[in-house]
Amino acid sequence: MFICHDCFGTFKEPSVFEEDHLHDGGLPEYLACCPYCGGEIEEAEMCENCSKIYGISTRYMTDVCSEACWNAMSDKAAAENYGMPKPLNMVEFSEGLFMPKRGAK
Repeated sequence: MFICHDCFGTFKEPSVFEEDHLHDGGLPEYLACCPYCGGEIEEAEMCENCSKIYGISTRYMTDVCSEACWNAMSDKAAAENYGMPKPLNMVEFSEGLFMPKRGAK
């Protein structure tokens, strides 16, 4: 998959543009470009967290588009893979909601 830097269009196959260099004795040059606007393109991926399509040069970490998506996926993976409970907040801790009651056996 590819994404265009100019029009942000996404597509599976780029167009090929032939730049003629015959007038100065050179061979023609073939350039990949956006099929919609002819703009500059790069390879793209889909974010595993939010499904946004982004250019691989702008990705935050492997398979995600931003730090927020990386954090969301990390929290989700920790809960699913390691059975981590949600973190305690200070109110719950100070009220003793997670402490055993007196006299309980």
